[in-house]
Amino acid sequence: MRSCAAPKGWEERLPRISQLRELLGAKTRRAYIVGGAVRDLLLGRPVGEIDVEVYDIAPEEFATLVEAAGAKGMGRSFFVYRWHEVDLSLPRRERKVASGHRGFAVWLESDEMAAARRRDFTVNALMLGLFDGVVRDYYGGLEDLAARRLRYVDRETFAEDSLRVLRGVQFAARLGFTIDPATLELCRQIDLSDLSKERIYGELVKLARGHDLALGIWYLWVTGAAQKLWGREWSCKEVRSLMRQAAAVQKFEHPRSHLFLFWLLCRQGRIGLARCHQVVGFSNADLRELTRQLARPKHITRRFLAALATTMPLKEWFGHTQASMQLAKELGWWDQTLCVGATSAQAKALGLEGRAIGAYIKQIKRDALRRIDKG
Repeated sequence: MRSCAAPKGWEERLPRISQLRELLGAKTRRAYIVGGAVRDLLLGRPVGEIDVEVYDIAPEEFATLVEAAGAKGMGRSFFVYRWHEVDLSLPRRERKVASGHRGFAVWLESDEMAAARRRDFTVNALMLGLFDGVVRDYYGGLEDLAARRLRYVDRETFAEDSLRVLRGVQFAARLGFTIDPATLELCRQIDLSDLSKERIYGELVKLARGHDLALGIWYLWVTGAAQKLWGREWSCKEVRSLMRQAAAVQKFEHPRSHLFLFWLLCRQGRIGLARCHQVVGFSNADLRELTRQLARPKHITRRFLAALATTMPLKEWFGHTQASMQLAKELGWWDQTLCVGATSAQAKALGLEGRAIGAYIKQIKRDALRRIDKG
């Protein structure tokens, strides 16, 4: 085991450290912050929620202790409780016994190294002592962190959870890490057909919001995830095109910027919206937004841009060319919605009722767009 001291001031960067020590200190001195919080702390990244693994307490005593403090059971069969922004759990081992993410047999573990073995990547298997501030590394995570590399902890346990393929892809995008060749080869061998739409969507949203979207798209390809999920085998030329566009529009100012990845996959990656929806399971709002974003004519005219600008500021549209972007800015539709047409109140003032109101408003809008088109 390797070890190192936590960075100076680490306690101020993690929530509720003093309360956790007070809560657990009378029962055990073996309590560790685990998972992504330790990784992000060492990388100097922002740390939000934390996971704490608590040793040397029986399940019944643990449940009584944390529930008295106000914690709620999240997965009691996995000994996990939620306390404010902290997940408290007992150390465990897992073995795959059935399909799906709930198909694991679970039992308690008192050995730290054995408990850390169930983690996905070595950089997520680091353990920070809640009471002594020492980072414990049983699987080479510190070395991999310095090399900015994702490497599986254990080949057997990694392959038991197929979601770890997508987790590797989104971690690469979020952290700017490479995936170790042996881990990459294992990812290519893992079947993804047991993943639910919700789990796929969750990981792809994290990927879309990552630091390096282009790198994430690269790993969707080289892990075989794109082909397994959507049956689409991209060529090297297509992947380079996807990566270039992802890099160019990475910082798109859009209220639902995660949809850019799905837009990119549907349009540039030639995955139909219906097929993408079948695998990912968009919400109705996401589906409507993607349908609108994908509506791009062969030639982008002033009238098309004007019609689109009545629904959103054009800076939020993903389908721009350099020429259309410039035109939208020149016409003043880049930062604000274009207001054309009449209102219901105006139609009613003319004595219109029912469907006649909608027809009147549409006609006024068409006339306005026609005038804009003639310029």
